[in-house]
Amino acid sequence: MSRIQFDSLEQGIRLLENNRIDIMLYFGIPATAAIREIYPHSKIRKISENFIEVPLYHYLHKRNQHLAPKIEKALRRLVSSGERDKIIASILSGD
Repeated sequence: MSRIQFDSLEQGIRLLENNRIDIMLYFGIPATAAIREIYPHSKIRKISENFIEVPLYHYLHKRNQHLAPKIEKALRRLVSSGERDKIIASILSGD
């Protein structure tokens, strides 16, 4: 299998759409949303939801370190309330 690196998500989608590549590894939500926007009638499909899991980190400048507990609390509340899943579903559905 050959491997290429592309410069943008849009370039990768064009390569897929034009049958220049068979598989593209990219973040699911941005890729799904971009495919729907750029090629709404595309036959490009995800192979797997759980191909890889990458941890997400939020960084703050030292001068804003006092905000870290508030941000952590807000993110945990977003997950526990189910709001995060609603946001993701909305993005994936194109609403």
